[in-house]
Amino acid sequence: SHEALRESVDRLRKAQELTPPRHADEVPWLTNLAAALMSLYERTSEQAILDEATSTYQLAAKAASGHPARYAHSLYGLAGALVLKAERAGDLGLFDKALELLAEVAELTPLSDPRRANRLSGLAAASFQRFREASGDLAPLDRAIEILREALRLTPGGHPDRGRILSNLGGLLIGRYERDADAATIIEAVTVHREAV
Repeated sequence: SHEALRESVDRLRKAQELTPPRHADEVPWLTNLAAALMSLYERTSEQAILDEATSTYQLAAKAASGHPARYAHSLYGLAGALVLKAERAGDLGLFDKALELLAEVAELTPLSDPRRANRLSGLAAASFQRFREASGDLAPLDRAIEILREALRLTPGGHPDRGRILSNLGGLLIGRYERDADAATIIEAVTVHREAV
């Protein structure tokens, strides 16, 4: 329920307030609080909650500097919050900032990291959302397609995420075909959709 989630957020706020700066638990408390705030925002759509989640992720990223894995995790959460703010405000500048952060997260995530494909998918999704906000510019759509192709290369057959990535890539390729009528694009779209099902 909303009330139970609000109580959880309040407990996390208190725990975070009691954690001294540079303590080993500072970043985990901040990212847990930010994630709980994002969950609360998804249920309430309250702007103040989204603003607090954004600022909390910013604090987590600042506290995690020097720790690449934690820093990347904090940036990924921050980018997600910025995408929601960008959608709400129709702010292309916020979309671009979120894309910069997600690209940095991808750079910080090693090829061997099992989270890399999922993080690339997040970058592709944000790039596509940026395209939808300004559909005259095909560059974000093309970028999303290239990113999903890379995510697909990193995701072996039988992996639970492969079908989702294939489906998303196929959808983007169809969208691209509708704009350029390139036969190679629709052939690739059909191929990936067949594998997805």
